[in-house]
Amino acid sequence: MEERNICSNSLSIEQELAKLSTIPKVQYNSCSSFWQINGQGMPQLALLARKYLSMSASSVPSESTFSVSNYLLRKNRLALTSKNIRLTMFLKDKL
Repeated sequence: MEERNICSNSLSIEQELAKLSTIPKVQYNSCSSFWQINGQGMPQLALLARKYLSMSASSVPSESTFSVSNYLLRKNRLALTSKNIRLTMFLKDKL
């Protein structure tokens, strides 16, 4: 029963978006400082911000991508279209 009260007190994503649109953003120096201060009131949006606004701490993913592209674009594969190369690199990254 207590869990139901917690769920009913939480805002929907639409309500969080409406709340976000009313907050003046001029006073914040960075995106991270904004979410540190306002994340408690908009937990769903804060989670999305952490997921999609974060940066990788190393260059390994980008270096790996260049290595894969170098492998795919060797001389005997020059007949591949750019679309096929993009799709192949996407699949290689996701598998």
